[in-house]
Amino acid sequence: MKIKVARLWTKGMTAADGPFLIETDGPAITSVTKITGGDGASADIETGLTAVPGYIDCHEHIGIDVGDEHAQSIDDASRIILRGVRALAGMTRGGVTTIRDCGERSDVEPYWIEALKNRTIPGPRVIRSVTPITRTGGHAWYLSAQTDGPDDIRGAVRRNVRAGADFIKVMATGGLGTIGSVPTRPEYTTPELFALVDEAHRLGRKVAAHAHGGEGVDQAIEGGVDSIEHGCMVTEKQLESMAGQGTALVVTMGVGLAFETDPEVPASIQAKMNSVNEGYWKVLAQAREAGVSVVVGSDCVHGGVAQEMGYLVRAGFSPVEALTAGTAGAATLLGRDDLGALAPGSAADIVLVDGDPSADIEAAERVRAVMTAGAWLIAPAGQN
Repeated sequence: MKIKVARLWTKGMTAADGPFLIETDGPAITSVTKITGGDGASADIETGLTAVPGYIDCHEHIGIDVGDEHAQSIDDASRIILRGVRALAGMTRGGVTTIRDCGERSDVEPYWIEALKNRTIPGPRVIRSVTPITRTGGHAWYLSAQTDGPDDIRGAVRRNVRAGADFIKVMATGGLGTIGSVPTRPEYTTPELFALVDEAHRLGRKVAAHAHGGEGVDQAIEGGVDSIEHGCMVTEKQLESMAGQGTALVVTMGVGLAFETDPEVPASIQAKMNSVNEGYWKVLAQAREAGVSVVVGSDCVHGGVAQEMGYLVRAGFSPVEALTAGTAGAATLLGRDDLGALAPGSAADIVLVDGDPSADIEAAERVRAVMTAGAWLIAPAGQN
């Protein structure tokens, strides 16, 4: 397929340029060519839109919406599955072509994976963690594999890998979404957390550590986790350590802002959210200054990657830096050099937007068409 676009932005570009002709063959891009003169006359699709790489959401939960996470997690399996189908559709509408799923209830997650694989339902590519690992009674215990002690924790890692996990998600600190949980308190002892990281890395899996702040963040960084999820209360010193060690920060500003006002969120959880959201803006600015690899995740604001990129710009990032966080930078964290770019050999994950997001990040939200692995999930206007 040949797609002619008015502008194109991909990694390495300081601004969108155009026009361009993108050629795809099956699930991959075969060429990306700047059009000069009469080139591009044979395009199958011609549009005045801007092409950008498909957005990558580095922190998602298919089966949870903004609201009472505990109540949703213990809901009937059929309702969770249907909720997830709706969420996957929302991700597609938001231009998301790949998600890093940070944990689901073990009895429902395989149904979505199978349905997406068979294209029974539309949705993004899923990078799986299967089920989060937490201590007994720890953050999100109602969703997670509750496991204690270094040896049993190694067993939990192995079981997740056996079930198809591409990476391991661990609760390194308490959380904001669990009643009674303290977001700055470590969930595991140092030997327990270090055993988890060691086992995951031994099996070739990266580790995503849910961690808001406090000693648990230090523990996670020292233990060698690959990313800190949320990190809304990390300090400048911790950010410097992350930058030095190459630990990524997965920013999830949008979910905190959504929880502030959602009527289904328990009041005690809203109070915790309100106490940290204002300081989170400062953390984002400090992370950029420290040189931390920053990527974005919507958590349960499904399809919210473009909004998260907008929050980065509000915190002081340039539009190009924000776009990178939602595309190429995210692909690096995933270890997927076939994602996050519009280039020959890359996956044919293409989002067409109205406007130039390299100059105005709000244009990233004006998604008009979405291609994943060479298939239009939302076709350009006038196309079938």
